[in-house]
Amino acid sequence: MLLNDLFLALAFVVTVIGPVFILMRGHAAKD
Repeated sequence: MLLNDLFLALAFVVTVIGPVFILMRGHAAKD
């Protein structure tokens, strides 16, 4: 159960932070 919760939390973080991180990297590369 704990491992499942950890996996869900990790998936949530990747889903939320992933696009933002890529977007920030894109802006940094453009600059």
